[in-house]
Amino acid sequence: MSLELRTAKRPSMAKVMRECLLLSLFVVFAAATNNTTAVSPTPAPQILFSSNSGGGGGGGGELAAAVAKAQILTETSESVDGSAGASLSVEGATVSIPAGAFDGAVVVTITMKVFNAGTAVVPGVVRSSIMSFSVGASRVQLPIDIGFVVAFRRRQVADGNELIMSWLNKKTNSWTPICARRSLDVNTLEFTTATPAEVFNDPAFNPSSGCAPDLIGPCDGSGGDFTVFEMSTSTCSDTERLSDGAIAGIVIGIAAGLALIAIGAWWVMRKNSKVAPAPATSGLTPSASPADVPGVLP
Repeated sequence: MSLELRTAKRPSMAKVMRECLLLSLFVVFAAATNNTTAVSPTPAPQILFSSNSGGGGGGGGELAAAVAKAQILTETSESVDGSAGASLSVEGATVSIPAGAFDGAVVVTITMKVFNAGTAVVPGVVRSSIMSFSVGASRVQLPIDIGFVVAFRRRQVADGNELIMSWLNKKTNSWTPICARRSLDVNTLEFTTATPAEVFNDPAFNPSSGCAPDLIGPCDGSGGDFTVFEMSTSTCSDTERLSDGAIAGIVIGIAAGLALIAIGAWWVMRKNSKVAPAPATSGLTPSASPADVPGVLP
């Protein structure tokens, strides 16, 4: 009996690699066309406070403390379990602390104050009061969402501007924009920014000494300051744009992954296309030896 062996037709290695190369070129082209046009670097906005009350003493004098106290709108303190997280609200602001943001129980203090820049020149329109935020000496490990109810309407914002929350560097007495995930609820007018952990952990955010001589607020570790400005959209466009190196790394990674997938698929198809030859048989059973036949001596 003759057996006819058939082998499944498999694609050649050259064809598989050619298709993989074409797909990789398409990915590179798509990434290049979707990349935003680079914007000329814009210096970070600086707001230099000049105390018009005199004798600020680096933000630590009695007069500075009295001025800060007089500007308080509302204040709250609450013990928060860092492993569980919490949501705290005061009039005009909300803070959402995710689980694992810091270790152990921490007293979180939120103080809302009237914005007072003294004679400082601001880079745009002030759109909120100031929030003073403190988690004591604990290090923050995850981003914390901070939301302000802003004095803002879409029709009021100038073309080319947007809302950006900033934090006060108390050692240089300058505001630093936070170019992170942010959103505006058009119904409640609450503007929320996912504030990175490194902002809270920066030595200049909430120092107890070494503050700028002309700082209006206190320099006693009682809290770091946030506020919201209407600023140019170019303020954060450069920092939020992926660098050319990052884009190249993503494209190379995708191309390498596609190549590995193509080679793996080709190997599996090659392995499955091989048909093992059937053993040749005559249709007869092998003859039994004398030792296997009962009653017959070898």
